[in-house]
Parts: sequence; structure tokens; C-alpha cells
Amino acid sequence: MDWSIITPRISCGGRPDEVGVAGLLRYGHTHVIDLRHTYDDCDLYYMNFAYLRNPTFDDGATKEPEWFLRSIRFALGALQYPEHRVYVGCHSGSNRAPSTVAAILMAQGNSRAAALATICQERAGCELAYLDDAAKAAETYKRMYVNLANF
Repeated sequence: MDWSIITPRISCGGRPDEVGVAGLLRYGHTHVIDLRHTYDDCDLYYMNFAYLRNPTFDDGATKEPEWFLRSIRFALGALQYPEHRVYVGCHSGSNRAPSTVAAILMAQGNSRAAALATICQERAGCELAYLDDAAKAAETYKRMYVNLANF
């Protein structure tokens, strides 16, 4: 299993195997977001992690904000607790997972450029095919949740 630490508390990568899951545990991950449409590896995760299956195809088609918002809410809910770490995975870890991490980072207040630079520095070769969609979702999240908190 190929995965990269993007920030001290957020990682992303490809499809899991038992050795990779053991590595996620050793690093202290507590939450997993699985984005693959064709597989459900709940059996690898459910005993050791809080698990969100948020599947979509890696087909180059537009990903609606609602799809990203499920992952953003799950990740940011976990990251409220300092001891929690989140792993975001897809098939190869080059499009859906890093794009979702970008959405999470932007929802936390990072700029698009900063999110992109952080991800590309730590996960060489990622393509982030859904970065534009991720940015729209992060803006939607901020409008829906962050602005509400300021009332």
C-alpha cells in the first residue's frame, strides 16, 4: 500500500492491504475515508478505525460539492480532537484522494495554492484531477458551516 503523510494529521494514498493498514495504525491513524467505487474494504478497517465509505468513479467527470462535503465533514469532525489522524484513500492515490485532501485543507482555511503545494510536495506524481471541484466544495463548506458559526 502506497501512502504519504501530507500533514502531521492527514495522509492519503492508494488501495489498502493488510501491511499498509498496519502501517496506518503504527502512525496513529484513527479515521479512514475510502473513495473507491469498485471495492469496499470495510473488513480491513472496521475493527481499528472510524470508517467513511464515500465512493465515486475516477472518471474525470465533475464531482459535485455534496460528494466532497461528506468527506470534509467526517475529516474535520475527527480533526477536532488532537489525537486523531485521517487517512484518505482511493485506488492509486493520485486523483480522488489528493483532491479530497485538498478540499479538507481548503475547508480548514488554506488557500488553493497552499493546499496544492503541500500535497504535491509530499505526494509526488499526484494529478489532482478534481482540484477545481474540491475548491468549489471547500467554498460551499465555508459558506454553509463557517459563516454560520460567526452568527
